[in-house]
Amino acid sequence: MKYIFQGLSDQGNSPVNMNQDRICILSQPDCYLFVVCDGMGGSDHGERASETLVNHITEWWDNNINRICDNLSFNDIIDGIRHCITETSNYIWETTRENEFCGSTIVALLVRNDNYGIIWAGDSRIYEIHKRLFGLDIKQLTVDDVWENKAENISHKTESEIRSDKNYGHLTNAIGIRQSVALNIRTGTVTAGTVFALMSDGIYKYINRNDFNKCMQTATHGDINNSIRLIKEIVDRNGAPDNYSIILVAESKQ
Repeated sequence: MKYIFQGLSDQGNSPVNMNQDRICILSQPDCYLFVVCDGMGGSDHGERASETLVNHITEWWDNNINRICDNLSFNDIIDGIRHCITETSNYIWETTRENEFCGSTIVALLVRNDNYGIIWAGDSRIYEIHKRLFGLDIKQLTVDDVWENKAENISHKTESEIRSDKNYGHLTNAIGIRQSVALNIRTGTVTAGTVFALMSDGIYKYINRNDFNKCMQTATHGDINNSIRLIKEIVDRNGAPDNYSIILVAESKQ
């Protein structure tokens, strides 16, 4: 399969007054890697964490590109990316000064031929979108690493108690925030007509489901540039109180 893709990263109206997000798009014939990193705004240097991740992943890709194209299996590539992210997390942790906090979420999508693999830590997301006879089928492929998604934290609590808890929405996993990181991995097969949407929380928290569906309708018709433009307009109109980043990936019609 051949793919088309487009990305956007914007400062928005974040009070941090800088863009702590980073995106990365790396491609070779029949092999593509897409990355969204959301530097944690509450940390001292979230932009350092996200930029270090993108730089290290790009360096790994460039150093291994010949083997990626010729000799490495799909699982080998996933394992190599996983190892690179783990080592980068350790590096960020070790090079952050005592009493400082430096972290980033990450979501990475590898697509090779008709296989995909996802690696993530934190609450940046990937959606898989398909056009149906009536409307769209939109499925979130990642699970947010947040307090309320850990069963032990919400056991015996009502929905109201969960949502009112001071820890609701707090990240439980990210890159660089502790000595070791636990990465989530998911693999699958790309079906015809698939659109992937990678995004930081600055997108999905500030666009409602109906508006998102309309934007994805545009993407499923092959116009991903217009889809991203529409998403930007909506997020900006809704105040864009955070940095925001998105990458759309669709099967090429050509």
